[in-house]
Amino acid sequence: SLTGRLFLANVLVFGLQAAFPSLTSWGAKRSDLLLQGRQLHRLVTPLFLHGGIGHLLANSYSLRNIGIDVERSFGPTRFLATYLVSGMAGNVLSAIRSPHPAVGASGAIFGLVGAQYTFLARNADLFGYVGRRQKAQLLETVGLNLALGMTNPMVDNW
Repeated sequence: SLTGRLFLANVLVFGLQAAFPSLTSWGAKRSDLLLQGRQLHRLVTPLFLHGGIGHLLANSYSLRNIGIDVERSFGPTRFLATYLVSGMAGNVLSAIRSPHPAVGASGAIFGLVGAQYTFLARNADLFGYVGRRQKAQLLETVGLNLALGMTNPMVDNW
């Protein structure tokens, strides 16, 4: 699955970060550069970089839990488009709201959550109780991630 490939890409890139620490500074979101329209690769590269093993595990866990259902619902092309566009939009918002460098796929994962929630809400009659339960689980995931982000000053919630 594409979800599995993204998961593996994140793990492999994290290994590269460990071997080549300069990779992180090369690809992290830099607000100053993005807002000047320079080094636009930084809109995408942060999606595959992580700030530590805990960060990688949290994002990988969320991707595996949510990604498979979203990929199944939307197909691999729309899944990938949602993941990338959401991640890039998150990096743009982060660049506007925070001057600090940032890495991680949280924006992409929150985009997948939003897409799946909207899909379930628009098709509530079709999914019934199962859809309501899945929506509740998505909201729990969002709440937990936001709470963790608010308690860690190193997490960029934008």
